[in-house]
Amino acid sequence: LNFDGNAVVRIPDSPELRLQNDMAMEAWFKADGFNGDWVRVLGKGASGPRNYGLWYNPNGTWLFQQYGDGVSVQLNKTINIGEWYHFAAVKSGNTAKLYVNGVLVASASGGTNPAVSNDPLTIGYAGFHTYHLGQIDEVRLWDYARTDLEIAENYNKILSGQEIGLVAYYYMEDTQ
Repeated sequence: LNFDGNAVVRIPDSPELRLQNDMAMEAWFKADGFNGDWVRVLGKGASGPRNYGLWYNPNGTWLFQQYGDGVSVQLNKTINIGEWYHFAAVKSGNTAKLYVNGVLVASASGGTNPAVSNDPLTIGYAGFHTYHLGQIDEVRLWDYARTDLEIAENYNKILSGQEIGLVAYYYMEDTQ
């Protein structure tokens, strides 16, 4: 899906999207330019009670974040214009892990009780900070902590959409 720097996908709230326990989230993204500061690739929650989110900053910071008594983890790695990245995060108990292109690149410990939000799930923009300028593809949200091996072996595969634990899957491909 192409994001022109002024677009967002909003998926209405539902109980299965209000993840508080173990979880995983994944998306492919490519930046065609930078509009400013933080960009939410995928996430849920307003500027206050953020349930979860995958973020990047043009300064090279990658972030999985939960508000409340949740867990956050970040990485500093250059984001190259025009390069596709698979970006994933896994929360298991009080540990969060970040993956880039199927490889574990950072982990951190924190809380186990994140804020919950009835805001929509958004792709490409959070409703604050900056819009994504580029493409986002293969968005996946899981209600369990995927293993390092599951991330590594499946990050570059198209799913059926019927996988156990998959609560949201946005393929975003033209199938005609």
